[in-house]
Amino acid sequence: MTTEATTIDCPMCGEEIKAIAKKCKHCGELITQEKPITSTTTKQCPFCAEEIKSVASKCKHCGELFPISGSQNKNLAESMDKQQGGMIGFAITSLAFGILGLLAAIGSGNRLSDEEAAGIVLFFIINLIFGTLSLAQKRDGKAMAITGLVLGVLSIL
Repeated sequence: MTTEATTIDCPMCGEEIKAIAKKCKHCGELITQEKPITSTTTKQCPFCAEEIKSVASKCKHCGELFPISGSQNKNLAESMDKQQGGMIGFAITSLAFGILGLLAAIGSGNRLSDEEAAGIVLFFIINLIFGTLSLAQKRDGKAMAITGLVLGVLSIL
């Protein structure tokens, strides 16, 4: 078996990787392209002037990104969506801790022991962290994160 049949060039950095790889071991980008790129021509990086493969979208020496074609741009957007798709989990976590904090505050009644107060504050801190992270990512789940933060504030009051 020849190595040409089992390797391809990464569509982002141009480095040689296994044809069945789902992620480039050199640049860390997800491989979403169906047909392999196997170009051996090179070009000079416009930033550091090192020689790189002509299909590279990112310099392996200095890490700079180059303007990319429409098809590469679509693949990059799909790759980034897959990598950041888990951010809705932060919003869900914020909502869950907001609800738990509010239930703990309501269930405790008017008088709170030190342990109950500490638990509610801990719920609020976790809620605040995950809600803020979710909103900072500007991804899906914004309404859940905001609702979780509002519930968390109500639990402290």
